[in-house]
Amino acid sequence: MIIEKIRIDCFGNLEDLTLELEDGVNIIEGANESGKSTIASFIKFIFYGLGTKASGTSPAERERFVNWHTGTAGGHIVIRTAEAKYRIERTLIIAGQRADGTQTKKSYREGLQIIDLSNNTPVSGIGSPGEHFFGVDEEVYSRTAFINQLDGAKVDGGKLTQSIENILFSANESVNISKAMKKLDASRVVLLHKNGAGGQIYELEEKCAQLEVKLESAKQTSADILEKESSLKAANEKRESDLKKAQKLKREIVSYENSKIAELFAKKRECLAKLEEIKLSLDTLRQNYTRDGILPDDNYVTGLEAALEDYENAKAQADELFTELELARASADASRNNTDELEKNIDRLRYARLSIEKIKKRAHFSSVISLTFALIAVLFIAGGLACIYLDFFADIARLAILASSLPILLAIVFLALKLGTSSAKKKQLKLSGASSEKELDSLVKSAENQSVQIKQSSDRLEKLTADCKSATALAETALQKLNEKDLWKYTDDTKENIRAAKDVCDRINKIQIEETRVNEALELLCTQLSPYDEAEVFRLAGTEEDRAGIDQENIGAKRREYEFVSGAIESLGVRIHNLEKELASLYSVSDNPARIAEKIALARDFISECTKKHNAYKLALEKIEEASISMRDNISPKLADFTSKLMSELTLGKYGEIGIDSDFKVSVRTEAGTRELGYLSAGTQDITYVSLRLALISSLYRSNTPGVIFDESFSRLDNTRLTQMLKLLNISAKNTQCILFTSNDREAVLMNNIGSFGYKKL
Repeated sequence: MIIEKIRIDCFGNLEDLTLELEDGVNIIEGANESGKSTIASFIKFIFYGLGTKASGTSPAERERFVNWHTGTAGGHIVIRTAEAKYRIERTLIIAGQRADGTQTKKSYREGLQIIDLSNNTPVSGIGSPGEHFFGVDEEVYSRTAFINQLDGAKVDGGKLTQSIENILFSANESVNISKAMKKLDASRVVLLHKNGAGGQIYELEEKCAQLEVKLESAKQTSADILEKESSLKAANEKRESDLKKAQKLKREIVSYENSKIAELFAKKRECLAKLEEIKLSLDTLRQNYTRDGILPDDNYVTGLEAALEDYENAKAQADELFTELELARASADASRNNTDELEKNIDRLRYARLSIEKIKKRAHFSSVISLTFALIAVLFIAGGLACIYLDFFADIARLAILASSLPILLAIVFLALKLGTSSAKKKQLKLSGASSEKELDSLVKSAENQSVQIKQSSDRLEKLTADCKSATALAETALQKLNEKDLWKYTDDTKENIRAAKDVCDRINKIQIEETRVNEALELLCTQLSPYDEAEVFRLAGTEEDRAGIDQENIGAKRREYEFVSGAIESLGVRIHNLEKELASLYSVSDNPARIAEKIALARDFISECTKKHNAYKLALEKIEEASISMRDNISPKLADFTSKLMSELTLGKYGEIGIDSDFKVSVRTEAGTRELGYLSAGTQDITYVSLRLALISSLYRSNTPGVIFDESFSRLDNTRLTQMLKLLNISAKNTQCILFTSNDREAVLMNNIGSFGYKKL
């Protein structure tokens, strides 16, 4: 089942609220006290109404959710099932108020209507939409598919165990096995009480004893007849008196109730008159403020404001670019005068740098050659000394030592050349105006940067010139569009036209809002009054004389008195019927022992039959109770298996074994062994109970599966587990719905990475 639309006329602190929902996951975000829980309770109200019992210090649901201003609760929901689309309308009206507005004991009037939207006809015979569409009562729905922020996701085992048991017995949750056993037991008790001192068997035994006594005493029978005749006469007289009293009370109550409905018809006429007045005001306003066939509306004002804003922005941008262009031109003119001198300086510095690099290369070459010749000279000298030391080849030794003089001379020459490069380097640095190579590099880099900046300034000047021309053209175009939009000439000033147009729109909108409010009130009144005929209501309302004995203060007492008198009449009717039967019986056996003996025999036969029935009832109760115990033992493992699969997905395999007993007490298999759920974190408890609820939904709902409602149910989950939970809900809600109420955007942010979803922000 899919909820397509929620319309709240008034419910709790909410009024005039409409929500359109989508299939699958829907996230409704709102701050605290914005009405999220009230919307969730409204959904339950549509399907099951409002509870009448208070809980502890909390007032009953009727007290909490009836609107304080209107004294009503009402609205409708549009749902889509596999069969058709329906609109479920529900209202609740407080009728318990005096004429002066003070409170007396409250009474409530509830209205319910279900419309088949395929043919726009009412659907009759449905007392509870929730039980009709879901196949479960309010208690089961609240313990499975409705998870609010107060009770969390915990599950009450007793009611749900019974519901699952009913389904397994009969494939129908509404067939209550417990009630059936109670009926069997009640039937057994009717036959014979457990203590043996009551029931039909006991009564028949007593009657047999009485007949035996009557058989012995005919005179006693005659006395009984006289006594019962007297009692019958008194009962008939009392019943006739009570009938007259009941008719008078009913006439007063019907007159009073219809007078209240007549007041609603009067309100309906007031609404119709108000609508005519509103229509006249709108027509007058439109006629007075139409210029050249144009009446401004919100779209006109929005378009005119946008055109004015575009023009002002375009003009401001053009002015800004023009100022920037003037500054850029002044800067470019100043830089252009130094361009030639800068280029000469760059060439001079680059030449000095290149010369120094050549000098450094010559110095390096001279050093290498000088060192090479020095090594050769050392080798010659070492060879000559070795020959002298060995005392042979003396001539070769002298020749080697003499030959070393040439490389020594060459080494000295190249060393001198190296020393000469140092002075050449200093000369080049001096010519460049630098004291070191590092400073020379810095001067070269600085000059090159200045050249680049001059080039960039020139390029920027060209770009600004083009941009300024484009911006001026855009401003002219925006002005032309503004003139084309400014057609409603209230004044000659565009801004004043916008202000005046807004004022006209606001006045029209306020009147239209009032018209909508009156229409909705009229629609609600029409819905409430649809079952009634106005002429018939006013006829039944009668006159003040008809209601002279009843008012707001004693209407409740009158109803109770009528119910009491009606009950007394019914009891008297039963008593009269029983007395007539007893008298007829006594007449037939009066002073006739044979007839009395025959009655005793018949009673004994009936006692025998009742005894057989009593024994059969006892045996059936014993067997059903045995089957029930066995079935409860089989329920838990199936639910535990389903819940375990869901838990494994939500906890990424950390918890995959769940145990559930017949009262839904949960245990979890952990690394440290099996633990009760209370030992685990609050977040783990929440996802366990949510998994259990999803398992229960799959088992219990044999009709339409409802959308699962979560009201601030995931506040204790971290992002990882919440992501897994949302993934699971996204999958499980493919053919139905899941409605999440939350006070922040965490769920919506995470759902963006999971799949599509509906989103509403209150």
